[in-house]
Amino acid sequence: MTISEVSDNKHKTLVLFDGDCVLCNFWVTLIKRNKNANTFQCMSLQSWTNSGSNDLESNNSTLKISDSVNSNTNALKLNANIQQSITQLPDSVIVIKNNQVYIESDAVLEVLKQLSGPMKMLLIGYCIPKGIRNRLYRWVAKNRYRWFGKTDTCSL
Repeated sequence: MTISEVSDNKHKTLVLFDGDCVLCNFWVTLIKRNKNANTFQCMSLQSWTNSGSNDLESNNSTLKISDSVNSNTNALKLNANIQQSITQLPDSVIVIKNNQVYIESDAVLEVLKQLSGPMKMLLIGYCIPKGIRNRLYRWVAKNRYRWFGKTDTCSL
C-alpha cells in the first residue's frame, strides 16, 4: 500500500506494526476483533518497507507528524526523508490517518480513540504527560521481545 493510497482513503487508518513481535500481533488481533475493525488497515512494518510499494519519492502529497501536546503539526514533504524516518523507527507503531503520522504513545492512543468497548478506558493515558508516556512506550518497546517473544507468523 502506498502513502498516496492511504492519503486518498480518508475512511481508513493505516496501522504499521512490528510483525515479528508477539505483543504487537496481539494488539492487531484486538483491533481486528473490535466492532470498528473496518476503519483500520493493518500492515507489518517489515512487509510495508520491504515491498517497494511505498515509493515515497514520486508522491507530492504532504503528511503531518502529530504533536498532540501543543496541537502543532510539522508538515513533511513525502520523499525519501520520511521513508528514512519511518525505517529508523523499528520500535514504534506508526499510524497514518488523514495525512497525519502518529508514532509511539500518540499512535496507540489514536487507535484507542477509534475502538469501541472497554478499550476506550485506556484513553486515560492522555492524562499522562507526553514525555512520560513516550518513555514508558520506549521502555516496553525495548523489552517486548524479552517479555513476550518473537513470532515467525504475522497475525494478518
